[in-house]
Amino acid sequence: MIYMRNITITTAKSATYLENVGYNWCVRLLLERITAFCEIRRALDYPGIENCKIKIEFSRRGGHRYSQTNAYTLYLRHQELAGSLYLTKRQIITDLLDTDIMEHHPHWSRPGLQLADIVASGFFAAANTIGPGTWDVEPAKALKRIMATEKDCCRDFGVCLQPTAIWKANLTENQRQIFEHFDYQFVRW
Repeated sequence: MIYMRNITITTAKSATYLENVGYNWCVRLLLERITAFCEIRRALDYPGIENCKIKIEFSRRGGHRYSQTNAYTLYLRHQELAGSLYLTKRQIITDLLDTDIMEHHPHWSRPGLQLADIVASGFFAAANTIGPGTWDVEPAKALKRIMATEKDCCRDFGVCLQPTAIWKANLTENQRQIFEHFDYQFVRW
């Protein structure tokens, strides 16, 4: 789950350029973590097999151009090969990706996309304390046992708060609750 305090990704049918950029940025952060997880699983489950690919299915949202997401993924691969990635803390393991098997479908047509929507909705309800809907941290808290971890920690892997300097996120006390549950510490030295 990636919660970006200052970027709104809308489902309006006419998404703007900036919304597409924000969507692709979130996709990038997710792919960094997904490919890291799948690389570990590949080594454990399929030792010696190098030619594995991840099939990515996006839940279709109105107005987004998935060809831009594919192009952005290829752009990141070129940056990786040139050693010129802007973000260097993590990188997408592009050998696991193939834009030919990146697809987008209506969420109602794929049970896996419906599950992803449920998880995203639970986390959104916990982090969005001022918007429409009911603020409730309990559904998101229930996800902790299945959330992806790195070195037994959800912070910055299974749950990623952006911007990364957490004091810049300017979260309310209520919003902090869910991130603290997922191993964030809001102590500023």
